[in-house]
Formats: sequence, structure tokens, C-alpha cells
Amino acid sequence: MNPIAAPVLFMTACQSLKSAGGKLLTQIWLEMREQFTSKCNKYRTVKSRPAWSVLETLQYQVLGQGCNFGVRDPSTTPASNKGTKGTARLQDFLEEVLALRFMIDWLEASMKDTEEYLEHTLRRVIFRRSGKVAGMDPVAAQLAELKQKQMENFSTMWADDAELRGVAALAA
Repeated sequence: MNPIAAPVLFMTACQSLKSAGGKLLTQIWLEMREQFTSKCNKYRTVKSRPAWSVLETLQYQVLGQGCNFGVRDPSTTPASNKGTKGTARLQDFLEEVLALRFMIDWLEASMKDTEEYLEHTLRRVIFRRSGKVAGMDPVAAQLAELKQKQMENFSTMWADDAELRGVAALAA
């Protein structure tokens, strides 16, 4: 695959997921305000918590219908792993909000890293096309070539991302 097309495709996918996460975050936050405050129901108590289907329905409406991701309708598709809790708590809604915020921040950082990678790649292409190496003395050309190899090293560019990948692996 083209070294410039792959990062652009990755950034497009990240942007799509980021906007879907933002929409879902907004809907969950509004639903949380409605479910767990006395704004709509003065007599909302701990025993009258919302069912899990509220969260699942929001996810389906935003991701499946609104963003056209391949999410199945929870009312027609049985759960593969039924949970033990019948109702959702405020903590469950807040965990969902935190997970979505983490996802949005992580995707944004990934897009910035991809922009940096594209910048280095384009700089390398421009440097090769300009022919500066041909007109230099041998020592300067060799130093420029070493610097170019260091820029091409993919692992050094993403070394600062190791901590983020570790946290994401723990969350999964």
C-alpha cells in the first residue's frame, strides 16, 4: 500500500470514530441527566434505575442508525453474554462517559501522530526529489543519508506512543 495513502485512510477512520464517539457521548450524557436527576421524575429513587437496554438502545441509535456502523439492533438480537445485573447504575453511565472520553482523546492523539508521520514522509519525498544529496560532498551526503535513514525508522517515531498502547491493551 502507498506509504501516504495508508496514513490518510487511518486518519479518516479515526475521524469517523471520533465523531461517532462524540455523538454517543452527548446522547449518553443527556440520558444520564434525565435518568438520574429529578428534572423529569421527582420520585426517582435508587430502586427505580434504568434497564441496560437504555444504554444499548442509545448505542444502536447513534452508532448503528446515525453513523451507519454495523451494529445490530439489541431488541432483535439476543446478547451473546447475558450480564448478571438487570439495571444500570449511575456508575455504569459514568464509566461509559469516561470510556468515550478516553476513546476520543486517544483517537485525537493517534491522528496527531499520523500527521507527524505524514509530515516526515512528505519531507523525505521532497528531499529525495530535490536532489540535494547529489550536489553535496561525500561526507555531507553520507551524513544526510544517515539522517534520512533515521527519519525512515518507523519505530522511533512511535516510541512515545508505547504508554498509550499499553493502557489501551489493559482497557481491552
